[in-house]
Amino acid sequence: MKSLPPERDLATRKLLLQQRSAVLRELLALQLERTVEPMFSAADKLNEGGRWVRKHPALMGLLGAALLIWRPRGAMSVLSKGLGLWQTWLRIRPLVEKWLSRAEASRETGPGA
Repeated sequence: MKSLPPERDLATRKLLLQQRSAVLRELLALQLERTVEPMFSAADKLNEGGRWVRKHPALMGLLGAALLIWRPRGAMSVLSKGLGLWQTWLRIRPLVEKWLSRAEASRETGPGA
């Protein structure tokens, strides 16, 4: 069997490696999408829950008052934990929004773009 000239052999190997890299990039994009999608889904559900709470402030106030009357210590505990969570959210919110905007931009452009 006759072998290829060295420059043709190198060109063929280069082409095969480029094709293999393209396949591996697509596989990585699919695996990453499958891994990250549940997090996006959970974030969407939390966002919907936040919208619902904002649309029903009277109901939230009524629940808070009922909790305060029924379990004053429990209500204070919930309030202090809620305040801590709110302060933490205010600190990390810019980072989360930046990360989500990047993720959304990459989702819109697609994995291969």
